[in-house]
Amino acid sequence: MRPLVPLLASAALAVALPAVAATFLVLPDGSGDTPSIADALRLAVSGDVIELGDGVFGGLGSAGLATDGRALTLRSHSGNPGACNWIAEEGVVRVGVD
Repeated sequence: MRPLVPLLASAALAVALPAVAATFLVLPDGSGDTPSIADALRLAVSGDVIELGDGVFGGLGSAGLATDGRALTLRSHSGNPGACNWIAEEGVVRVGVD
């Protein structure tokens, strides 16, 4: 019969390890990890990061978005938030997502 201690120790370690946050890269041309900000939001869970590439984001995948209470980070992929232009609603431009 195998000792129970190693089994219990490995089970405790699995429970104690924190989950690793996912990072979703969204590029204006749709070639990133997801084709739009909306798609990244659908996949993301609390603690995840959504990074926007430099350029202009607009259209259906960029309007009417919500985090639904999840704690998410939305930031510039290049580290230059001024290079991310997000047209969230017609006539409204949010520059400098960070």
